[in-house]
Amino acid sequence: MNWTLLCLSTFAVLLGNGLIALIRYEPNPIKGNEVQSLIQPYYPSQYYSMADIEAEQPTLTIQTIIREEVKHHITGHTETKPVLWFYEGNKGLVLSWDQCEQLEYLFGLNPRTYKGKRVQLKLQSVQGLSTIRIHYTGEDER
Repeated sequence: MNWTLLCLSTFAVLLGNGLIALIRYEPNPIKGNEVQSLIQPYYPSQYYSMADIEAEQPTLTIQTIIREEVKHHITGHTETKPVLWFYEGNKGLVLSWDQCEQLEYLFGLNPRTYKGKRVQLKLQSVQGLSTIRIHYTGEDER
């Protein structure tokens, strides 16, 4: 059961595991109405989030894919996931099954051949849920 406490334009949601998420509702004259986390800016991540992608839609050059132990931000549970790293910046993209299939479709089955490929990360709505999609720019690092 979720409990919501309304206070001006900020509300707190009590999650089932006892954690509280603080959410801020802000009207945005350019993008419409948005819900933004108050906590995320204080806990920077080494991985791209949907908020990062929405803000900049970066075009990046693939460096490598590495299997890493990734900790879930809510449950604290760790599991091994493939992470796509780029030459630009210092953030990786934790890959979902769909994103792995997308990379195989774009570049083939051998991840070593992905190095140097230029991609753009974009948000896409699929069945009402936003997801990060990988778009090949058609360029390779020279």
